[in-house]
Amino acid sequence: MDRMWACVVFVVSIGVLGAGIEAAGIASAYSDPVSRMRAQDESMYVNCALSMTADGDWLTPHFLNRPFFLKPPLLYWLSALSVKVFGPRLLAVRLPALLFGAMGCSIVFLWAAKTKNRTAGIFACILLLSNALWHTYSRLCYTDAIASGACMAAMYCLVSDSTLRTWGARLGFGAATAVAIMTKHVAGVLPLVALIGYCLVAGKEKRPPWRGVGVVLATAGLFVLPWHIFQLVVHPKWFWADYIQIQLLQAGMNPSPQFNSEPAIVFYLRRMLLTDPILLALAVAALPGLLRALRDRKSPTLLILASWIFVVSLALLSFKSKNLPYIALMIPALTVAAALCAPRLIAGRMGIATAVLLALMGVKAIAGNYPWSLRFGSAPALPAAAPMSWYCRQHRANDLLLIEPDDEFSSATLPLAHVRYVVFDPSGDVKRSAPHLAFLGITVTGNEFLELDRWLPVFRPRLREWGNPSTRAVATVITVRSEQDEVRLVEVHPHTDFYLPSKLLPLMPVGAMSAHTVVTLSGERCFLLAKPQDRRDVARLPAPCSW
Repeated sequence: MDRMWACVVFVVSIGVLGAGIEAAGIASAYSDPVSRMRAQDESMYVNCALSMTADGDWLTPHFLNRPFFLKPPLLYWLSALSVKVFGPRLLAVRLPALLFGAMGCSIVFLWAAKTKNRTAGIFACILLLSNALWHTYSRLCYTDAIASGACMAAMYCLVSDSTLRTWGARLGFGAATAVAIMTKHVAGVLPLVALIGYCLVAGKEKRPPWRGVGVVLATAGLFVLPWHIFQLVVHPKWFWADYIQIQLLQAGMNPSPQFNSEPAIVFYLRRMLLTDPILLALAVAALPGLLRALRDRKSPTLLILASWIFVVSLALLSFKSKNLPYIALMIPALTVAAALCAPRLIAGRMGIATAVLLALMGVKAIAGNYPWSLRFGSAPALPAAAPMSWYCRQHRANDLLLIEPDDEFSSATLPLAHVRYVVFDPSGDVKRSAPHLAFLGITVTGNEFLELDRWLPVFRPRLREWGNPSTRAVATVITVRSEQDEVRLVEVHPHTDFYLPSKLLPLMPVGAMSAHTVVTLSGERCFLLAKPQDRRDVARLPAPCSW
């Protein structure tokens, strides 16, 4: 009976989470509503998915024409398949996250209903559906809702059979963990760590046999290892540089201090307080119950829940790179804890508490642009969205240089001929953050770009040695140290289009201005369009000019 209710919850959750899923354009929503940080990663993930549908290379993700291994490929596969079925639209690229977000709601319901009663399951589900962050990450082409839903599925397999004696629980746990790993890199391993933690704290009669744990590991490895081994063989240098050095070692051990000055516990608690103070208060109230479960070791369900929350908390506090979407791994578990270990005042009136949550959810749905509101798309549109859409509809074949870009890489998801990004970087941090990209010429200085014909023979053999024979990714990012460097780029490239701040126009020499047509679509930025237009045939992404 609970499974039938879980199906109902799944369908309802799709409707609730999916309402207005196309209200925000690519990368325009706030992934961190407290810091007002845009969802820039969505541009990269969508570009990878569209590239797969365009070039047919489903094994190796590409971002802006170069291999991209910062994340495993499952999100790109799912989004690309969705685009194949439903066409290139926002719903298609975001559908995988929506389905896993709804699945997370169903699992939360089943976990609480199985342990306590159906009312507790509904309470936990409404608490999750009313969480602003869960709404956001379930409506973006992001890895976080998928990884969180998969992790919850793995842990629920253990809840269903805490000794892992059935093959269904073993294979389900392993397969769900594999989905999490293939979506979220090393964070997907956390269910295995929680499983081992549970084995250590559970009594001898309640812990799974190590043979069952071995089956879980073998199942996960069966799904995870083939792609990793393939990339290690075919692209060993790319894979090591992106997947290990940048994403794991640099992000985990030596992240940029610009976004990581707060202690981790302050960073996450402050954002939890501002985005969902009710869930935070209920989670704090549930903490004594979880600690009692760890001490008494009588309830396998609470032990599993406590193990998962402890492992994720430790990971969040240990990983030096702080990013609010990481907390999506924790949110569903906190809603279950709030339902199972609620204070007596709430536990004895769970139906009334659920009604109150529904009322508060309604308030969140109609509220303005607050960190706790559920109005997806309430953030202002990207300043570059309308101008870039206009430019795309001109179907120009010229290279386009975005000087001091304000588009969060969303131009990479449009069917443009060839986009390059000019970044103001007087300190040289951009090249130092990814030295392999500078070595391969994907990130170049302004002077190197001005002499690109001389540098191409240097970069071409390096790219070929790294398994990438094309030079199309060369000079994707151009770093400059002054406005004079930016002006020089325009002056030396009369056949290139530019999107740049209007403040640079008075600095332009007469020759550069005479070679371009000025198009002003906003007060702060404008286009310089080369005269005449390039008429080459170019390969374009299968994407619309406006998301």
